[in-house]
Amino acid sequence: MRDMRTCFHITQQLFHHVQAKPAVADRDEWIKRLLDLLDEREQVLKSLKPPFTAEEEKLGQTIMKWNDVIQQALKGILAEIKQSIHGIHNKKQNMRKYLNPYASLQTDGVFYDRRK
Repeated sequence: MRDMRTCFHITQQLFHHVQAKPAVADRDEWIKRLLDLLDEREQVLKSLKPPFTAEEEKLGQTIMKWNDVIQQALKGILAEIKQSIHGIHNKKQNMRKYLNPYASLQTDGVFYDRRK
């Protein structure tokens, strides 16, 4: 019973943590806290052993519902991070083109014709 309650409280913290979207500047700290909560919950989940009481079953169902919401929120945050990385990559590429505009000249259609 104690392990199920611990898992419930950790999942509740994780649920509330994911609901609070991180600012771009605080994203590293937010991810660190997220990973800590996930590791802690993983350890508790490993220690859960059946049979479960009716109260533990209710807690488990609530945990499963929250877990679905957590996964959807994490997918959204992953998409935001990917978009941010892609934007940074584009900025770097545009900066390189601006600093050296002649670096990527294409030589298509150029040929050497030698007449006899």
